[in-house]
Parts: sequence; C-alpha cells; structure tokens
Amino acid sequence: MTLAPLLLALACTAKDAPVDSAVDDTAASTPEVLADPQTGAVELGADVTLAFGPQGHLAIGDGDNDRLVVVATGETEGNGLVRFDDLDIYQQLADAMGWSRGDVQVTDIAVNRAAGQVWVAGVTPLGETGIFAVEADGSLRLLDLSAVTYAVIPYPEVSGPGSIVTDIAWSETALVAVATEGGWSASQVVTADLPVTHDAPALVASTNTYHRTHRAWETTAPVSTLWAVEVDGVEQLAASYACTPVVRLDLDDLRQDGSEVVGETPFDFGGGKQAMEIVVAGDWLYAGLWGLGTGSNWDAIGGARVQVSVLEQSAALDEVAPVVLGGGAGASPTTEEAELFPPLDGAWMIDVLDDAHLVALRDAQLVILDL
Repeated sequence: MTLAPLLLALACTAKDAPVDSAVDDTAASTPEVLADPQTGAVELGADVTLAFGPQGHLAIGDGDNDRLVVVATGETEGNGLVRFDDLDIYQQLADAMGWSRGDVQVTDIAVNRAAGQVWVAGVTPLGETGIFAVEADGSLRLLDLSAVTYAVIPYPEVSGPGSIVTDIAWSETALVAVATEGGWSASQVVTADLPVTHDAPALVASTNTYHRTHRAWETTAPVSTLWAVEVDGVEQLAASYACTPVVRLDLDDLRQDGSEVVGETPFDFGGGKQAMEIVVAGDWLYAGLWGLGTGSNWDAIGGARVQVSVLEQSAALDEVAPVVLGGGAGASPTTEEAELFPPLDGAWMIDVLDDAHLVALRDAQLVILDL
C-alpha cells in the first residue's frame, strides 16, 4: 500500500474516492532471488512502495525512476514477532528525518516476515525518502542504502518520465507490480520471473476489466491493489481496481509481453466502495474500504473481511458477480462469507504479520491488531 494512489483523480461514483493499494507480501521460500546482483548505493525517488519477499529481500517500487529495485536486506532471522505499542508513526518519522510532524508523509508500510519486523517508508517535503524498521521500543532504524546488494527491473514509461507504483506482490515464481501515470488511467502490470535478473526488461501487460456497475468494458481503470493467490494449483494475481470488482488475473497470461489480459471476477464489494488495502491472513481477506462510513461521514474508511474461498469462485465475464457487502454506505453484509471488521475502521495501510496479527496505519497511528 502506498501514499501515491491518494493522488489519483477518480471520477467513477457520485462522490470521488481516493485509491490506495494493497500489498500482500506472501512469499514462498525460494533458493535464489537475485541473478547477477549489483553492489553499491541505491538512490530512490520520492514516493516508494514496499513489499518484502523471500529471505528478507525487499522490493521497492520507484515510480519516479520507472523501475523496481530489489534489495537484499540480509535480515532473515528474528526473535519472534516484534511487538510495539500504538505508535504515532508521523512523529517518529519526523524525529528520524529531521522535520516537523506535519511535514513528513508515510508512503507505505510492509512486514519482513523472515524477521517478524514491521517497516515503514517516509518522505520529506524535499523528496527525501527513508525506509525504516520499527523496533520494539517504537524507535526507527534506517535501512542504509549506501552499500547494498540489489537488482533493478526497469519498465517502460507509462506516460512521460515518472509513474506511480500502486502495489507489488511476490508469488512463488515471480515479482509482479502495477505502474500507472496517476489519474483515471490504464495500469501496466509489470512481471519479473524469479530469480530477478539485474537490468533485464520487465514483461509488461495491460488489463481489460468488465465493470459490473457500469455494465461496460473498461481498459482505463487503474489497479489499486494486488496480491498473489493460487486457485486449483494455478498461480494467479488478484486485483482490485478503482470503482470495479475484485478480479483474478492468470500469471501466465501476464507473462505474455504486450498482452491485454482479461480477468475473472469472483466477487464485488458493492457499489460506492473502493478498497484502500486488501491482505490475506489465514482463511480471510481483510480490507480497508472507502465508503463504509455512515451518515454525513459515509465516505470514511471501514473495515471488512471476506472468506478466501469467495475469491476462488468463478463468474462469467458478462454476468453480475456476487456482491458480498451490498450497495451504499455503511451496508450490512449480504452473505455469511463476509462481515464488517471494526478493528480496521480508519485503516488505509495494512499488512500481515502472521495468520493471527495484522499491522495497520489507522487514524495516524501504527497499530498491531490481534485477529
């Protein structure tokens, strides 16, 4: 999940909704992650997206430079889950980066599951980016990028130099990301097979989505969230778009460079909602949904969860997919496979610590939630 999608100008519903990403950093153990890695300094743009993969490798979406960077952090062991009290992460970032609290922004959070550690990326008004581990006492430890082992994955310019990486996902065999120019624009799905080879061009595909509310095909809806799934033994990517249902994309189709991939829609959250973040923990998909407020605050972010089994359903491309939360603001669930989840109310960045814990940026606080 990243700050950048909040800058996307959307015009899909009666009230415009901000978009954010969801990152599922699930990564299977892989013998080799990097091929032909480089050693040296890595300089990043201002708005980065994070996703940890196998063996403590950190994928960084560097949209300003139209590339992904994979860094071997070397952090693969811990002493169990690093717990901390609810944390004013904006103040911590301001202290660490030498600015006032109101000046810094959180661009993403991510979990290194190999070490049980929460990480956060921040940016200053000058575009200075810092990536930090959150220690048990709430202090921040900077990731030193002056001499690291890394690989770069360049991708074509979306529209002129610079783009926005809305989300990144690791599957068992590939690293996949979504890049867009911002606004109401098409997204590039960028795929690099594992092991990631330094400076090898990415495979780039576009997507074509059937919008069930509009009853129309749309190619310009930007992908806001992305995570890896496996259905009937086949690797797939699940995505939530701006103002569209949740869609499954076949990973092999995404590997066809230059292709336009049509996805399958197993379910819809319902009209007037937009997923800020979706992650998978245990048997549930957890989401922070814009448009789940009530009354005059209907456009607040509310928490919900859907059983993973719903994601595995099939739905014909031109038929209405099952709606799991109904239409309108503050809607009650319409199926036993979905329910509201108040602990995620106000959470616009989420990641999974393990099957029993989430970490969320909720109402300006970084919190650990017991499931």
